[in-house]
Amino acid sequence: MWTEMCKDFGIYELNLDLQHSFFVGDAGGRVAFIKKGKAVAKDFSCSDRNFAHNVGLLYKTPEEFFLNESPREYVRNFDLDNHPFVDCGDINKARDNAGFGALDEQEVVLFCGPPGAGKSTFFRLILEPLGFKRINQDALKTKEKCMQAATVFLGGGFSIAIGRV
Repeated sequence: MWTEMCKDFGIYELNLDLQHSFFVGDAGGRVAFIKKGKAVAKDFSCSDRNFAHNVGLLYKTPEEFFLNESPREYVRNFDLDNHPFVDCGDINKARDNAGFGALDEQEVVLFCGPPGAGKSTFFRLILEPLGFKRINQDALKTKEKCMQAATVFLGGGFSIAIGRV
């Protein structure tokens, strides 16, 4: 999503100052609590916080940014901080470590996971350089168009990655 946004706006990612940038969103994984005798609902998701984390941006909720409220307790169902990325320094080594390489046979990869989990990044960095074609329901809009694209790509001998990525 981040890369696509940068492309859409003609922004070269290396020109961005991520250390002095931030992301404000309401899907921060905040837990429910009682405030002045009233229940404050939990967040519906943690996807905004995860997205900011994956991009490398400081994350703030609207209440923190606009109202200067203190950060609330939050939870992540899957916290990437508990599974640190080992930088191999070379994208070719990363591809090797990912278990994907040059293919002799066609493959179908099905992406599933919450927003901000890194599905698009994995496709862009690992699968696309191997010649995989992307079947994206967000872009194609209907299941029927996705099935048609998959049939065309597979019929043409390509491997495919499918998902709403």
